Amino acid sequence: MDVSDLINELSSYHPLALNMCDHCRSFSQVMKIPESRENFQEDTLYIGTVSQAKRHLSNINFLLLLLIRDQESIPSGWVPGNTIYLFDRMLDSEKLLLQCRSILKTYDAYLHHSSNLLNLMLTGSSLESMVDAAALILQNPLVVVDLNFKILAFSHEQPLSNHQWLRAISRGYCSFEFIAEFQQSRQVQEASSSKRPFSVLLSDGMQICVSKMMFQQQHSGYLIAFEHKSPFSWMNTDLMVLASNVISYIVKTQNELDRTIHGYYGEHIIIECLMGEFKN
Repeated sequence: MDVSDLINELSSYHPLALNMCDHCRSFSQVMKIPESRENFQEDTLYIGTVSQAKRHLSNINFLLLLLIRDQESIPSGWVPGNTIYLFDRMLDSEKLLLQCRSILKTYDAYLHHSSNLLNLMLTGSSLESMVDAAALILQNPLVVVDLNFKILAFSHEQPLSNHQWLRAISRGYCSFEFIAEFQQSRQVQEASSSKRPFSVLLSDGMQICVSKMMFQQQHSGYLIAFEHKSPFSWMNTDLMVLASNVISYIVKTQNELDRTIHGYYGEHIIIECLMGEFKN
């Protein structure tokens, strides 16, 4: 993991960059500053206080350090050869250590799941297999719809239990009531220019998390997640974006639609008719 990505996650603590060294920017583990200089390891982020570092780090270069400023003076010899960020003295080093490990764990999980999804895509897996894999990763039931709100796929490994959606799946299309409410919701309109997932609270009390499916800069549908065993607050939204992009690729390559005689893509016509926007 690159230290700049970690610092972005820790921005609420207002870290101060004392120095950046090109030879020590990435890490794969997080540890406390060791008592002996012989115990320092490569590819490691070290966390401690300035006073700890002063006792153990004289004349050592190429270290990646997050230090809590428990005293003001910083040895000038540290700066040129190391990457050092300083944090306020009120921050607890154990808390910082645990948070950095949690961020790294989330990052490693993202890389692992990303690799699995991309491998499924490259090996020509079906849309249904991809949706099931994404649902297991996100720990939420998923439904894939095109721009007509035709249901293209849904997860079996994380099944839906809502009766209205089960009926919609059996029909193959979302209900008109859902389509109208979804299209007119404030969250959908505000997210029109964003690629990030967004939540929509429906009138029946159900909350869904939605990611627009994009392929070659074209909007092709929606990946819809439902809260079940895992709340949305636990969801890695970066993984949902990746899943929607991979699923969009499969949808577009397997189900390319032809233009109608009016020059419209078939996937837009029903929605334009329902919303009174279709022009002959």
